[in-house]
Amino acid sequence: MNCFKSIISLSALLIATAFNSAASANSFTGGFVTVGDIVKNCSGDVCDITVTKSPMPGRSITIHRNRVVHAIKSSGFETSGLKIPKVKKVSLKGIVISSKVISQEIEDKVTETVPEGIVLEKLAKTGAVTVPASGYSIEVIWPDINSFSRHVAVIVEFKSDDNIFLTQRLMTTLKQSITIPVASGNLEAGKIITADDLVLTTIITNALDTSTAYDVNLVLGTKLLENVKSGESLKKQKLQKVPVVFKSQPVTVESNFGSVRVTMRALSRMDGCVGDKIRVMSGSADKMIWAEVTGPGSARVLE
Repeated sequence: MNCFKSIISLSALLIATAFNSAASANSFTGGFVTVGDIVKNCSGDVCDITVTKSPMPGRSITIHRNRVVHAIKSSGFETSGLKIPKVKKVSLKGIVISSKVISQEIEDKVTETVPEGIVLEKLAKTGAVTVPASGYSIEVIWPDINSFSRHVAVIVEFKSDDNIFLTQRLMTTLKQSITIPVASGNLEAGKIITADDLVLTTIITNALDTSTAYDVNLVLGTKLLENVKSGESLKKQKLQKVPVVFKSQPVTVESNFGSVRVTMRALSRMDGCVGDKIRVMSGSADKMIWAEVTGPGSARVLE
């Protein structure tokens, strides 16, 4: 029995030794298989000619002589004097990265590339990954996000020398990061809201509350119907649009010309709430122009 075990152990050792010898003789580390990886007696620039992309890390591919000859001649070199084997089996040296380590690397990259206004809450884990021993990079591709979605799939590409050797599709769970106006102090019912009554704060949420007023421009100039405490958001049902620009009253009109901002005094020809389009008469040019009401006694020229 002991003799039998010794024979098995010796056979296993011989097989393992033969495998490792073959792997070391035919292995390489780059993202592409070059002539130098196959032809032992090559020298100079011909050694750097790419024959094919690398195999998957830890795996092998078989390359035939015709493929090597074609790569060399396509690059303008001759094959005379080169000892090109008829068949060559090459393998890419690989190392195994544990699920815990690679999942954290991916999560860091996803967090780094998350679109503006989005916060990563959760990312699906991945299993252990075999990567090239020479190194690798991770690239995350997000889909076009036109409107917020709680669950989005991202594409994760593993690369070596710009050669993609592995692609994964992972699900994310997301939250929104949004800046909203809140009361800067206790506000009483009946007050017309000005910029001094508001401060901006950032909230992170799963879904937007449709009853909350998120746009500060739509809050300015409105009338409070109920009291609001300091730090509270403003609810749409507690706001009433009221005119903040009045007919035949002066109004300050702003106009932008590229990076230059110009303000002028004008006369409003109609009443208007914030966001309304009104006609104003320019005092200097004595002509009628259209403007959008931006606040009490102010408007912006429409392009």
